Amino acid sequence: MSVVAPFVSSGTAGAIGSPPSTTIGARLRFATTNGDILAITKVSGTSRNLIAFGGSFSKVITPDGVSRDAKNFAVVDEFTGELVYGGNANNYVRAITSLNGTVYVGGDFTSFGGVARSRAAALNASFAVTGWNPQPGSRVRALTVANGNVVYGGDSSVVRATNPTTGAAVWSQPVSGGSVRALGTAPNGTLYIGGLFESYASLTRHGLIKANPANGAPDTAFNAKLRADSGVGSHGSYDGQAGNVINFNADGSRLLLGVAGYGSDEFKTLNPTTGSLYWGLVLPGDCQGVGVVGSTYVLGYHRHDNNPWPYFGAQVEASNGRLTTWDPGLTGYQSNADGGNQGVQAVYADAANRRLFVAGAFTKPVKSLAVYTW
Repeated sequence: MSVVAPFVSSGTAGAIGSPPSTTIGARLRFATTNGDILAITKVSGTSRNLIAFGGSFSKVITPDGVSRDAKNFAVVDEFTGELVYGGNANNYVRAITSLNGTVYVGGDFTSFGGVARSRAAALNASFAVTGWNPQPGSRVRALTVANGNVVYGGDSSVVRATNPTTGAAVWSQPVSGGSVRALGTAPNGTLYIGGLFESYASLTRHGLIKANPANGAPDTAFNAKLRADSGVGSHGSYDGQAGNVINFNADGSRLLLGVAGYGSDEFKTLNPTTGSLYWGLVLPGDCQGVGVVGSTYVLGYHRHDNNPWPYFGAQVEASNGRLTTWDPGLTGYQSNADGGNQGVQAVYADAANRRLFVAGAFTKPVKSLAVYTW
């Protein structure tokens, strides 16, 4: 049985919700930035615990209060927040993934670390730019590793899997009707693709696709039945339900989907095999981040100026979507290179080290990055 339940708020922080089954601790002292963050993740395949993040900033402010150069991309120590690498991308970084210690970055840039790279680049364990050079034709909004390859999507007309060393195409599938906003690889290796598109490969399907990671072919039996764009009026090209964030619970039994679109501010838990809905929530704004925190989910979103819900994040029970009393208290607006959505723009939860990273375009009580334990 599916349930769609809205958030209802008096506008007072902590006024609603029940005690959580997993308790999130107080915010930690950690690195912040002087601009917004759109992507954050852990670097896999290294002996160190490293967190990489990207967006539109020029400085990382370390926990000692020192402002350090880092242009649109940075890597910090997961426990101390100390800067390990200050990047130098000449434009917005929007997507990050990693494989065996190599970090893959996508966005709007045309150079990275002083090397010409059109919208996609890779860094080795020493943070030198590698030979991976797929040269996407348009802005890259999403990256993932699937079947040993690096897959990207964005504003171009394809989703493409590339060789992780050279960037040569392994397979490509066409998309039409809108951009790709999210890519996710399930624990069993299955690839999921989300966005504003109306068709993928030969399949007419709005917003969310399940695909074979070996060749990108769509699974026609999977159908989340997301509402398509109406095509009517000033918002008709984006008033459908777009797959904006893709994540999974630890065993892969739930597909966690952040939904965006004009009037489509939602979070859904789906059956990853069929796409059927278990339960969903209506949020104050586009769902822009999802993290699994113990037996709960942390959701990040933006809100409109006239929305009474005060802050940009919430914790809900994984079993039924019940809102908890946890309130990060994140608010405030800053200049944002990504169209002004504001709020929480990315969430990463490290289950092994029990650390929660909430990033975005907020300004209070800290700017752009808030870190917690559970």
